[in-house]
Amino acid sequence: MDNDQGVLQTVPIPEAMAYILLRPLLMRALSSIPDVQAGDSVWWHCDVIHAVEA
Repeated sequence: MDNDQGVLQTVPIPEAMAYILLRPLLMRALSSIPDVQAGDSVWWHCDVIHAVEA
């Protein structure tokens, strides 16, 4: 799966969660994960801000 195929996006800043909870606005901080190859794994915590690319 390549970056342009709807991969997971995250805001890789743990402190951003508190910021988002305290201020109802959107951040331009989403980063796509690197290209994923067969056998790779992706780990994240559900409390980290995340989205799926369009």
